[in-house]
Amino acid sequence: LDGDGRPDDPQLQELLKTVLGNLKAHNFFTHIEHDGKSIPNGAVSQGAMAMRGNRLEFSFYVPFETPLDPRQSPLNYRIFDPGYYIEMLHAEAKDAVTLINPPNGCTHRLAPPNPDSKKVAYAASLPVTADGGNELGQFFTEKVTVECK
Repeated sequence: LDGDGRPDDPQLQELLKTVLGNLKAHNFFTHIEHDGKSIPNGAVSQGAMAMRGNRLEFSFYVPFETPLDPRQSPLNYRIFDPGYYIEMLHAEAKDAVTLINPPNGCTHRLAPPNPDSKKVAYAASLPVTADGGNELGQFFTEKVTVECK
């Protein structure tokens, strides 16, 4: 990057458009389940990109296509690259996931990935530039569950 890395840097704004366009083809690496069914995303908005130290950080808002009620059934989401090329983790902070104005009795939990040893061995055997196919990434992802009782 040639610019100063600030969010309004024209180079970052152009890169953000490219990244969001590419991610759209992969459902923005966001996988939502409710009542045992895969839930489609709505239109993604509020994209932003900035340099944070040596990291390029970008964020965007991923709404549900239709509202969901976590009192009926737990809601699960995972963010991952299906090809296992990009690793995505939640921040290592107590507030990495927050519920804003949730109904009484709603909680969330962030579970670490728990891949079986065969998947770990396969991933370790891949060259750095290899793509793990469209299935491998799901085994190495954190899972967030929102449940209301």
